[in-house]
Amino acid sequence: KQWYQRRVRGYVGESSNDETPITTRQLESLIRLTESRARVAQRSVATGADAVDVVEIFQHCMRDAQANSNVAGPAGSGKTMGVTKASKLLIAALNKHSERTCTSLFSVVEIKEVMARAKIEVKSFDSLMYALNEQGFLLKKGTNIFQLQTSTCL
Repeated sequence: KQWYQRRVRGYVGESSNDETPITTRQLESLIRLTESRARVAQRSVATGADAVDVVEIFQHCMRDAQANSNVAGPAGSGKTMGVTKASKLLIAALNKHSERTCTSLFSVVEIKEVMARAKIEVKSFDSLMYALNEQGFLLKKGTNIFQLQTSTCL
């Protein structure tokens, strides 16, 4: 963990606003990925270069996640919340709507209407939809049509 902190974020105790904290679970994943990277190269021992490759991939993924992380809070509040919170609120609202209408397919217009009723205001609707699609919650089924994967009415 200390190597990662020195290599990627600076020394322990130093911080900046753009840093993402790393958990023990993430570090263990990085170790497993580093070992896997060595096996792909048909080596039994992982090298520092393997670790650097894995850290660079991890950083790239985290940058993508952070780029999509800011959405607005409830309408008129002026507050921001993470994309995770907005995603959870939207999925919960879509599940309720899905139960009432017994459908798992939603048009973009319907999703925006559900968001308006739930007072979920986002800076970038497209970024939120992209994140939910990438995470497998809302699968794109066609032009402006998404399927809610957590619906009981599949």
